[in-house]
This record gives sequence, C-alpha cells and structure tokens, in this order.
Amino acid sequence: MSEREEVLAAAQEVIDGHNTANLDVLSKFWHPDITFFTESGIMNVHHVQNKEHQQALYDAGLFFDLHWEDLRVQAYGDAAVTMGYLCGFSQQPGGQRQESRTRYSIFWIKEEGQWKRVHCHLSSQQLAEK
Repeated sequence: MSEREEVLAAAQEVIDGHNTANLDVLSKFWHPDITFFTESGIMNVHHVQNKEHQQALYDAGLFFDLHWEDLRVQAYGDAAVTMGYLCGFSQQPGGQRQESRTRYSIFWIKEEGQWKRVHCHLSSQQLAEK
C-alpha cells in the first residue's frame, strides 16, 4: 500500500472511530503533541487524549454520524496532509443534533509504522455555500 493509500485509510478509520465511539481506534492516531486550530482558536488537547474524559462525553450523549467528501492527500514520505470536507451530523451532550459541513485539514507523521495526527485545522462552512 502506498503512503497515500495508508493515510486515506487512516483518515477514514478516524471518522469510523468517532462514529462508533471507539476510543481505542481514535487513540492510536493521537500524537502526544497533537494540536487543533478551530474557529475559537487553538484548543487545549490534553482532554482529547484522555480516554476517560472522552468516554464520559460519549456516555453523556456525544454522537457523530460523519463522512468525508472530496478527501485529498499529499504524502511526503513520513509526512502527509489530508484535506477535505467532514460532513454529517453531530450532537454534543445535552445539545441538539446538528448538521455540518466542515473544512478539515490534518497534518500527519508516520512514527514506528503508524500514522499519527499532529495538527488538525477545522472551520465550518455554511451549508448554503455548498
């Protein structure tokens, strides 16, 4: 499998992990130094890497039904960038189910044979902009 195919498979596995609330899957793609850049700024990700915290969110009603659209990858040996649209539904604990289409870029590195997310950049897109 080429680096490009490996990264595409990893990106899909991350979304499948969110959709099934499978923290074992999600955690294997977390780099210890992972950062997120969102519309509200750089997010503290220590809680993202805390499985117990994440499980409590899922138990409280966190829900995802997401899929990729127009996912692209550029691979550079042991580094890669994916970009595309993350589309579907999500629900925060105690919140309403929301439909979204989010621009999502992920910066990956390969360590010890495993692709890891080191930085994610996301921004919402108004559904009318499609």
